[in-house]
Amino acid sequence: MPPQRSPLKRRCGEERPASIAATPCRCFVCGALRAGASAARVEAMNDSGGLSDDPLARRMAALGVREADLQETFVRSAGRGGQNVNKTSTCVVLLHRPTGIQVKVQITRHQGQNRLLARKLLLDRIEQSRRARAAAEKARLEKIRRRNRKPSAAARQRALADKRLHSQKKVLRRRVELE
Repeated sequence: MPPQRSPLKRRCGEERPASIAATPCRCFVCGALRAGASAARVEAMNDSGGLSDDPLARRMAALGVREADLQETFVRSAGRGGQNVNKTSTCVVLLHRPTGIQVKVQITRHQGQNRLLARKLLLDRIEQSRRARAAAEKARLEKIRRRNRKPSAAARQRALADKRLHSQKKVLRRRVELE
């Protein structure tokens, strides 16, 4: 009797069982579904609501950045790195379509790490642009508030009353003339 083999091990030329390959999992960076994870892991991810424990996913949700709004392209990195740079597309160019903000990251030798860093950098730039826009709006409102305007009717009446008082004070200071 031949020894029993594990159903996950395969001989040369054999394929993996379809149930394993067809089971989806989530990409650690973008959360996209792909084949190859165990059903228990997928079940656990679905129960927890996806990648809710991931700080990057929470930050993207807080800023309203959806994965569908991102256009991600991979290009060859430039600069140091030798053969690795010349043969692998590890540089990540990430474009946020609604805002037009684009980032290019080629810091590490690994595409996955560059994807993660690109998303963090993109979120930083989106936050920065929103803060700048809010500051500009606040400055515009302050400028409108400080703008010279016509005095109100009550303010005009007070100014006229002050002028009359001042005029009477000056009249009383005049020299008395005897006739």
